[in-house]
Amino acid sequence: MNPKIIFIYIFFYFFINFQSAATERPHNETSLIESYQSAEVVGKSGNYIGASGQYINILLDTEAPAEIISRAFKSLKDIYFYFLEKRDKNNAEELSGATYEVFLTHLRGIYEDYKKNGEYYKALKLLGYLIQIDARPDFYIDRGNIYLYGLNDMNGALKDYEKALEIFPNHETVYTDIGMAYELLGEFDKSIASYKKGIERSPRNSWALYGGKRLEGVLLSREKQMIKDWFFIGPFNDSEKIEGVEEVIISEKNTGKSYKSNDSLVYTWLRPYGYTDFGYVNLNNMFKEKSFKRVYALTYIYSSAKKIVLLKSGSDDGITIWFNGKEILNTPSYRSAEIDQDIVPVELSRGWNEILICVRQGWGGWGFYFRVTDKNGNYLNDIFFSADKDKKIIEEKIYFLARQKFYARLKWWTVAVSILFFVIALIFAISFNIYSAFKTRRMRKDFTDSITHDLRIPLSAIMAGIEMLKDGKIKDEIKKMKYYEAISIGAKRLNRFINQILYFSRAKNFYSFSIMPPAFVVKRSIDIYKNEALSEDMEIIFTVDNINTKASIDEDTFTQAVINLLSNAEKYSLESNKKIEVSITEDKKSIFIKIKDYGIGFKKNEEKKIFHKFFRSDNPFVRSKQGVGLGLAFVKKTIDAHKGKIFVESSPGNGSAFTIILPKVS
Repeated sequence: MNPKIIFIYIFFYFFINFQSAATERPHNETSLIESYQSAEVVGKSGNYIGASGQYINILLDTEAPAEIISRAFKSLKDIYFYFLEKRDKNNAEELSGATYEVFLTHLRGIYEDYKKNGEYYKALKLLGYLIQIDARPDFYIDRGNIYLYGLNDMNGALKDYEKALEIFPNHETVYTDIGMAYELLGEFDKSIASYKKGIERSPRNSWALYGGKRLEGVLLSREKQMIKDWFFIGPFNDSEKIEGVEEVIISEKNTGKSYKSNDSLVYTWLRPYGYTDFGYVNLNNMFKEKSFKRVYALTYIYSSAKKIVLLKSGSDDGITIWFNGKEILNTPSYRSAEIDQDIVPVELSRGWNEILICVRQGWGGWGFYFRVTDKNGNYLNDIFFSADKDKKIIEEKIYFLARQKFYARLKWWTVAVSILFFVIALIFAISFNIYSAFKTRRMRKDFTDSITHDLRIPLSAIMAGIEMLKDGKIKDEIKKMKYYEAISIGAKRLNRFINQILYFSRAKNFYSFSIMPPAFVVKRSIDIYKNEALSEDMEIIFTVDNINTKASIDEDTFTQAVINLLSNAEKYSLESNKKIEVSITEDKKSIFIKIKDYGIGFKKNEEKKIFHKFFRSDNPFVRSKQGVGLGLAFVKKTIDAHKGKIFVESSPGNGSAFTIILPKVS
């Protein structure tokens, strides 16, 4: 070919392409400029919401020049703060019917539409612009939800959730979102902590309560109850009928075969987990196409005999279950997954039983929980799951159960022998203590005198009353009742005094701690004291901040300790103010139990001595009252055994306030 012709051809090729490029780009820029100018006109007419929509279209245009984007962003920002300032000035009437809340709803509707249509990056881009304008925690949480449910990016979601917490630490729902992100990452300890924190901070919030349901699922997964060993196939369009290749797949259930649809899509069964995996099945993690889809999951249950069991499932969103080829459940609703949302009783056949489920997806989370229990809700360890009906698994588990039973029997024998040795050692220890007590004879004389005094007074009252009634000298029924009451009061005082000595001895070595609310024990102590000893003219006022806060408590000794403090408060109260105030408060780590009286009080130098055994003040008023000096010593030992503290505030004539501090228990 002639070189001149080649040169002319090349010249015209580049000239034409240059002209095309030169005309196209200005045309695109011109269109965007016209769109921007149109938005300005709309905004000036007062239609700020309409203008904001046009600015957002410009911001999301991937070919928009930086200058136009900058101008559109500034205009959108101006509109945002226009609405915000009007709200702050309470000038809603100037907004022509539109408010800041309406504007926010409009913005949220735009990125929600992108999200539902699967245009996640547009939604993220818009939220990025909105966060630059106003870093609201809602925007961060909404963006985190797109990362979590749309893109399955748990780490990206966690960054946004934690940013929302920085801005608003008391947010009611974000701890549940954080817990779900950690759960899907498999970091169960962090997930549990986040769910619990959400419930503690917002116990009545519905999303926080949902976190509590997810928490139960995590705990059951740790106990290996949530089945995760399935074959999966899909996704199929949920808007279409079950027909064609999909119908063939679910009728054959041949996990070793691939299937080709009429539009050349190939479907293959997947098994991403094994029989040792347990927990929530996250379908978002397996399938890219998500919105308005459905997926099938297949597994098998082996049972050595016929038995009635409960199939328990929870799904996000709808679910259909077939058991041995028969449909037993169809829940098409859109919902978040919780454990045991659907419970269906079935009879397992001997051998393998087939479970096929279909889980549908609208938008957001996508997955399910599945477990099997007996009729009473107990875990069954004699049924086995395997997606491929592996006989080796059955043999291994049967061997494991047999070995488990052997070790259980061995454990009981070990426990029995240990108990026997413990009883022998206990008998020896008690005998040795009794022998040592008789041998040393260290009991002080004043202690003996006090016991004699404290026993003689109620015994004398009891005996005098009995003699008067026995001789028949009392004819009047009202007087008889008074003598009976005097006998009853004397017996109760005597019983309480004997218990005091026995409890004091027990407090040295033997405790049985349980997790319970101190409020329950204190209320019980007040009721016992009112029934047995409280004077008619004495008033006890009881207040508590939180009745559910718990501590580790030995109920018997702690009850007696509270009764001792109540008895002390009444014994040394003044006639002018017969009142005892009992209150329970708390902070982040501790529980405070305060018992206050308005009695004689005591000197500053006696504050530490009052907790010593046998100590009694020189105050004549104190000496006039019954007592052996063991009550407060018992209280101090009891509180020490509870790893708590007790302190007292008092001054002569102004009463006393004893405060017990116990460590909180979750």
